[in-house]
Amino acid sequence: MIILGIDPGHISGTALWDSTLPPKSAQVAEIHADEYLSWILSIGKGEHDWKPQIIVIENYILRPEQFQNFSSKWIELPEAKQIGAAHFAAALLGVKCIEQEPAIKAAGYGFAGMKYVPGKRGTHMQDALAHACYLAKKGYDPSKMKNPFAKPLATKKPAKATFQVRYPRN
Repeated sequence: MIILGIDPGHISGTALWDSTLPPKSAQVAEIHADEYLSWILSIGKGEHDWKPQIIVIENYILRPEQFQNFSSKWIELPEAKQIGAAHFAAALLGVKCIEQEPAIKAAGYGFAGMKYVPGKRGTHMQDALAHACYLAKKGYDPSKMKNPFAKPLATKKPAKATFQVRYPRN
């Protein structure tokens, strides 16, 4: 199975891996947040000579303890946008997009034959490969899928919407 693993962020790690081969054979790369959208959409449009059979991405949930850091400023969350774009690209390809918790990285590193060092910076590509290896080893629970695009698009022509504009009486 060809798996595309993604670790989203300001610098995203990616790993394209054929799970019938050793993890060391994976193609890994880092992609800056500014380039991520065009990259993931090029995958969704099939503009590459390869096609993932499944996409796995680390989920990003803003937890209450993190709010303290953001209390006095606005902040963009590229991870949330990247996760949505990955789901959309998967829908274009007709494949599943699975979200995994960051907590599985230690096990994923083990499955990939890599050493996991908690808190180590700059391991985006390795994190993406860990997610792919974890998926290959453990699978996923379809009942917990969060892909909003998972249902097939309607083939019937939608009914024509009608509405009335009402003006207030003078």
